[in-house]
Amino acid sequence: MLVLGVVLGGRALLMHSDRFQVTDIEVFGPAGIDPALVREVSGIKPGVPLLAVDLADVQRRVASIPEVASALATRSWPGTVRLTVAERTPVALAESPTGPRWVDGTGMAYQAAPAGAAPLPRLDATTVAPGDPATTAGLAVLAALTPQLREKLQVVEASGPAAVTLRLADGKQVRWGSPARSDRKAAVLGVLLTQRGSVYDVSAPDLPTIRR
Repeated sequence: MLVLGVVLGGRALLMHSDRFQVTDIEVFGPAGIDPALVREVSGIKPGVPLLAVDLADVQRRVASIPEVASALATRSWPGTVRLTVAERTPVALAESPTGPRWVDGTGMAYQAAPAGAAPLPRLDATTVAPGDPATTAGLAVLAALTPQLREKLQVVEASGPAAVTLRLADGKQVRWGSPARSDRKAAVLGVLLTQRGSVYDVSAPDLPTIRR
């Protein structure tokens, strides 16, 4: 009973003492994410007991910001909440009714691509979204490409989880198939592209073909 009383007394002190109220919300993360927006979306009100802040709810709120990939909320006694955010990294573009949008490695089309941004390949799938099988396949293939191949790439067409086709800047087409054995396919394609052709099929990398 004595221990319980000490615990309850300590909790009451943390909940009701002015010393342990929220006085500061610190935001750590990339410069591209506005700290003021993070603080606003977090829903944390200065003056509330630090112990009463629902960290899991705060993390969910901050993670709802389109540019945020993940969020971590922690307490720093006596009165600070620290919010650490990670920014999404665009790897492709997806067309939308309002124009091209950045797509990150999870398949989230999260933000309108600003004018003048670095060029990225377009991901062409029926539904570009996290968990969509075609989207997942297209991004897996994109991630497996060598820097040399990415420089030539314009479009990743993913009509299904085993039907990925690459369209290169010089008009050449690469039939990739599924993401399986992508490292092997990328190595084979690097050799094939030294030969004249219009369609390169590496879907079966041990039996690749070239159509001229």
